[in-house]
Amino acid sequence: MHRGYTHLGGSLKSNLKVLIQAERVRVFSGHDAPVYALEESVQSGHFFSAGGDKLVADWGLLSETEARGFVNARYTIYSLKLSPDKRQLLIGDSNGSMLVVDLQQGKQTRNLRVHTKSVFSIMIDENANRIFTTGADGFFAVWNFDDFSLVFSQKYCDEKIRSATLHKDLGEIALACGDGQIRILDAETFVLKNTFSAHEMSVNTVCYHPFKPWLISGGRDAMIRIWNANDKKLLHSIPAHNYAVYSIVFSPDCKFFASASRDKTIKIWDSEQADFLIRIDLEKCGGHIHSVNTLLWLKSDNLLLSAGDDRKIMAWKIMQS
Repeated sequence: MHRGYTHLGGSLKSNLKVLIQAERVRVFSGHDAPVYALEESVQSGHFFSAGGDKLVADWGLLSETEARGFVNARYTIYSLKLSPDKRQLLIGDSNGSMLVVDLQQGKQTRNLRVHTKSVFSIMIDENANRIFTTGADGFFAVWNFDDFSLVFSQKYCDEKIRSATLHKDLGEIALACGDGQIRILDAETFVLKNTFSAHEMSVNTVCYHPFKPWLISGGRDAMIRIWNANDKKLLHSIPAHNYAVYSIVFSPDCKFFASASRDKTIKIWDSEQADFLIRIDLEKCGGHIHSVNTLLWLKSDNLLLSAGDDRKIMAWKIMQS
């Protein structure tokens, strides 16, 4: 285990001080290329990973053995999504395909292609029984989850659409677009409701806050910006990293959110005020030596997983005292 340093984080708006510590509990090595995607697995204490070596691996947090590689795709894998019933794994690749793997049978059952370039994100709306995909071709696509028929497909951007997020109460979907814009779609009709300039360069990731009316975005300009989810007005602009922000995820208890960057670091933030709490890096915490591409905060174990260009996956315990 590698125990990182502690940081006394505080808000400019209150006198509350929070002591945070990051401890690296394990490093997973086995991929032969950068890792781009992480997802919870079927079994508690397990997770999936995939990336440039075209392999989907199933890891056990407590297992001492190598990961079990059970899907060998033909192309680089950029996105993974487990179905709500945990019976199927959806895989987005650099060929523009969404592969469907039956986890009980252990085999691929479908190869769905509507995108002409990489599928960067896969999202499932359980209530509407739909799958959403976004791609490097600027298209947003909607699939019926029962029969995997294509419901809707439209190009919204001349650049990449790297990320999408759904707000069920507002009935809208936010798209992170490569032209620096965030586009807001109606979640039922997919009509474009709003477009606004969010970052100086590409918007790489977007997510809605679990309990506050915030839409959070991270960009190639190294900024994290927080928008009013209702009127899309800018609330906070944070110079968060030194290079592009690639991923933002919330902890299962919603106390924190984490950001990952091309600058090789992970940062932990307080979810109430978006205050910076701790930086996880190579020097002080034994972190990544190259770009950190994606994050996953495991619900079952409350561990933060990070993966990057160094081909490694790291498990972090974020502790508060």
